[in-house]
Amino acid sequence: MGVDPEPLVPDGFSEANPHIHIVRMTSDDFFAGCDVPALLGGAVDFAFLDGLHHAEALLKDFLNTERLADRNSVIVLHDCIPTDVGMTRRAQRETSEYSRHNGQWAGDVWKIIPILQSYRPDLRIAFLDAPPTGLVLVTNLDPDSTTLADRYDELKAEMKELDLAAMGLAEYVGALGVRPTTSLKRRGDI
Repeated sequence: MGVDPEPLVPDGFSEANPHIHIVRMTSDDFFAGCDVPALLGGAVDFAFLDGLHHAEALLKDFLNTERLADRNSVIVLHDCIPTDVGMTRRAQRETSEYSRHNGQWAGDVWKIIPILQSYRPDLRIAFLDAPPTGLVLVTNLDPDSTTLADRYDELKAEMKELDLAAMGLAEYVGALGVRPTTSLKRRGDI
């Protein structure tokens, strides 16, 4: 199942792939108005979050997904391991001017990582070197946790103050312990 208000799928895609469901709405509308467990037949087992490229939107998508998951579910976050500071600008149009990597835009979603590490040490987080901007796998989820939701506005303000250039890209990435994707052989390897 894919959720996107303006999905880039070719004509006839849905008809040719009846097992794939594209929901044409924002993730906020999807989580607010759909009975997701009924649509999926249970908890969210696996979710790949790659949306607006803004930290507060990714945090909200994470919160909404975790409350529908279970401990063994996996949430994958995209674009959280940038390869240069320029690609982390909030506006995509600014990226090509500042990034060494033409057209690659990660946005400021990297900011969710220090938040998860600080406020949710119970999560198991693995950082993978998948090009171009890595993958972050999160498990040991707790659908009953309200730690992040209760502080959402405070966390938005905290993320706004985070500055990757001041922090240092090499220091940020180095502290993550990024592993090669080939190191994952079984679900328990996360």
